[in-house]
Amino acid sequence: MHWQAFARNETVPNFSMGDVVDIQDVKMVECQTSPPDYLTEAEVITLMEKHGIGTDASIPVHINNICQRNYVTVGAGRKLIPTPLGIVLVHGYQKKEIEGGGGEEEKGEILNRRKKIRNRKREEEEEEEEEEEEDGEEEKERRRRWRR
Repeated sequence: MHWQAFARNETVPNFSMGDVVDIQDVKMVECQTSPPDYLTEAEVITLMEKHGIGTDASIPVHINNICQRNYVTVGAGRKLIPTPLGIVLVHGYQKKEIEGGGGEEEKGEILNRRKKIRNRKREEEEEEEEEEEEDGEEEKERRRRWRR
């Protein structure tokens, strides 16, 4: 329903319970609310800083990650527009919070698990690189021996 503000010099009448009021005019107006606009990168960064998420160095990385993981796309005016995948992810987190009551603690646990997985992958990659380097050194040594 549409409302009309009082001018600054007008005062709101004092009504009491049970007062009878004469209605002068009634209008039925069909309207719809509109959803809030998408957040810009700058607004997301401000919110992350406000809530202590990330560091000055890591915040741009987080923004880049959600773009690369296809959770959002960057639209006109640098607005971050959620993709269907991003929407499903948020709904999943919300459902998990409702069902398990996990909230922030649950998110922290998930993030820690992801970090462990990333670290494990990084360690495996480093081990593979070391093995390749060792294999390369052994191959070089074989060639040197063969040339003699």
